[in-house]
Amino acid sequence: MTGFEFVESEFRVPEGMVQFCRDLPKSDPGLEQTNRGGYHSSFDAFKRDMPGVDVLLKAIRDTLTRHGEALSEQLKICGWVNVHPLGGHNVRHAHNGVRCVALAYLTTGSPIILHTESGSLKIAPEPGKLLLLRDTLEHEVLPNDNDDRINIACNIYPAESRDPFRKFCVQLPDSMHDAQVAESGKRKKKNRR
Repeated sequence: MTGFEFVESEFRVPEGMVQFCRDLPKSDPGLEQTNRGGYHSSFDAFKRDMPGVDVLLKAIRDTLTRHGEALSEQLKICGWVNVHPLGGHNVRHAHNGVRCVALAYLTTGSPIILHTESGSLKIAPEPGKLLLLRDTLEHEVLPNDNDDRINIACNIYPAESRDPFRKFCVQLPDSMHDAQVAESGKRKKKNRR
């Protein structure tokens, strides 16, 4: 359980990340979870060759650290891509049982509604906006009224978690060095193919 209900932060959207997400449905048929009329990738987005994943993982780790979370334990993270065309949305839900949730916005689109303890709050997505949510915070996405609304959603777990999604997780880097090592390893693997 986190000490915050939700936190807003920012990150630099890496070059190529938006196009990677737009193209993902060609190679991953996706899943139907809380999404309606849109695309939800498999939970293994960080195990694919996503451009700039190191930048996003570092931004998530730095935001957690700034808010006093995750300082003394190893964390794992799994992520998936959401692409909502016109009318696509997510029904009200929470991510109960994870350490916390991260939402990284790559484009604009319809707002997310956070159902906080003090009432409902609308937050408009903007490229580079990063939200961290407490696992029990219910949220939903209104039907999209714009071009594709693209974000990367993530569940963050303690490294020793026994959650069934752990097989899709990667380690959340402790530092930029760890993120660079992970990205370098992915590039070497890709070059060997």
